[in-house]
Amino acid sequence: MVLLATAALADTAPPLSGVAIVSVASPQAGAEPIAPRQTETQRRHAPGPVTVTVEEAGIGGARLTMIDGAARTLPSTTRPLCGPQRAAGACRTGESIAGLEITYRLTGVASGQTFTFRDRSASGPGAPIDTAITIR
Repeated sequence: MVLLATAALADTAPPLSGVAIVSVASPQAGAEPIAPRQTETQRRHAPGPVTVTVEEAGIGGARLTMIDGAARTLPSTTRPLCGPQRAAGACRTGESIAGLEITYRLTGVASGQTFTFRDRSASGPGAPIDTAITIR
């Protein structure tokens, strides 16, 4: 029954078309917006704790997070991005989910380590899409 529900969700999910790291935050450096194609933080967030927020355009179904290329299971929270404005939070009646906002919590991150997020579309075959940021 659960597998059927999961398969049904995957069939109706918008295909994953992009992923982006949109912010990195820490108590010592505050919240830092991350620009497209930015490869490292401008502020010194290490040693953490650090939160990294990723936005997916569409819905992925095979998330992988890595620190310096090593797969890591990290605590996270997920919120839908709703409607054409991609507003984070609970979708209103009739609004479709356009993507997801996923916030990861990292502890003990050393300056110069790279966080990578990779996912593949939940609605069908396709190559994985990834994004990365080096944390200073």
